[in-house]
Amino acid sequence: MENNGQNESRFYQSRLNEFEMEKNNNQPIDILYLQKTKNQSQKMEEQSNYSDDAQLLDKNKNQKSQTQKSTHRLKMFIAFLSGATIVGVYYCFDQPVPIHDNVRDRFKEKLNIDDDQFEVYYNILYGCFSWPNIVLPFFSGFVADKIGSRKVLVFLTSCALIGSFIFYIGYQQIIFGLMIAGRATIGICLGSIFSLLSYFISFYFFGGYLSVIMSVLLGLANFFDSLNVSITPTIIDYASGSVAIWIAIITCSFSFISSILLALLDYYIEQDIKKNQQGDFKEIESQQTKKDTSLTQLFINIKQLPTLYWLVLSYTVLSLWSILPFFGNSTTIFSENQYNGDSDSNQKSSLAASMLWYLVLPLGPTIGYMLDKFGHRSKASIVAGLLSGSANLMVFNLNPYIPIIMMSLSFSTFMSSYWSQVSYIVKKEIAASAYGLVMTGKFGGLAALTAIFGYMRSQLGTYWYSQIILSIFGFTTSIIAFVIFLVDKKANFGKLEKPKVKEENQQQNEVEQQ
Repeated sequence: MENNGQNESRFYQSRLNEFEMEKNNNQPIDILYLQKTKNQSQKMEEQSNYSDDAQLLDKNKNQKSQTQKSTHRLKMFIAFLSGATIVGVYYCFDQPVPIHDNVRDRFKEKLNIDDDQFEVYYNILYGCFSWPNIVLPFFSGFVADKIGSRKVLVFLTSCALIGSFIFYIGYQQIIFGLMIAGRATIGICLGSIFSLLSYFISFYFFGGYLSVIMSVLLGLANFFDSLNVSITPTIIDYASGSVAIWIAIITCSFSFISSILLALLDYYIEQDIKKNQQGDFKEIESQQTKKDTSLTQLFINIKQLPTLYWLVLSYTVLSLWSILPFFGNSTTIFSENQYNGDSDSNQKSSLAASMLWYLVLPLGPTIGYMLDKFGHRSKASIVAGLLSGSANLMVFNLNPYIPIIMMSLSFSTFMSSYWSQVSYIVKKEIAASAYGLVMTGKFGGLAALTAIFGYMRSQLGTYWYSQIILSIFGFTTSIIAFVIFLVDKKANFGKLEKPKVKEENQQQNEVEQQ
């Protein structure tokens, strides 16, 4: 589409042509108006040419910078440090779950409260973490778009470390208020860090193996979360609750140090790229004005996000709603149905449910590699939705490991398919906000579903109706995946379906030729 400068320039040029015709026909001419029109025509033409050049050079600059990051020799170190950053903070994700009984024994005697009062206080540890994260991921993404992802990343991991210390002091001094403050501080980090790292890593693996890296990060996050729940009771039995919490503090310290190293390495890579590009785009850089990064402009950009993004967001959020509550519900269902409430039924059911995350760790990168190499994300996502919906219904009667394996395949496919593709369908300037918006939908839905399912369980005495709702979410994602396939093919030239490894190889060849 032609810009306004070109349209106005052509208008003034047409007026000059009219004056020429009047001159040839010996008609009177307004000399002053003619000169004014000629000057205005030349001015608009210069502005039009500059605008076109600026847009073209700016586009080329962004593409070249992104391409060189994705082909930089140190990008695997970026992936390694991203994984190191994620594992420590996610180890603290469900910290209150495995220490529940230990905290109850310490606090009931000291505070002179009964079981019901204790549960009210203890449930706040979950609420103060979950509810704020309905909005925090979105605004942390906005801040990352505005001031840079490196600063926000270090800030988030520092919140996890500080929050762990506060939580520990509250546990030691038997002060619920401090424990709640600690969990709230940790929540600032955990609700936002994965979406921020997804945005961060997309620059280095854009065009190749992005799905693999995303799958590894998400697999590590869920694995270490499950690991904490599994080993903390044993640590408490052989040592104490204080030791268990100190291990969480150490893992958060490891993440904090890793995030600093990650930020420094990213800065070094950017400086290295600028050094190699010295002189490129110098003229346009000196003339460009700053982009509008206000909150108002952000909401305007969000309104202009393509339909494909909203479909991907819907698919991602519904997939998470279908899969994540399955883990908590299945533990109780296995204990009551498959293991008949035996003395060791809780241990058996917990082991079976935790296999979901242990299987995802190898399955996710494997499926991600296949999708990056061969494509067909929409077809795989349709199958993932069918597996998720079916597994939620089969959880009551079959051997526990059958629905667990089905859900592992579904979750591995989900995190390898569309989550990694957000950076392909939104502008770079609001990519962090786009990732954050997905996490906002996730936490908002999960917080509501947890409350709804808990109420239904208390009133009906079963998770059957909850599982039906989860299965509907799963089957709906298959329908959305099919719609994404049609929209992507029509409006996006089928880019999401194409293999990404070929794009990376093409980028590498271009860099080698330069």
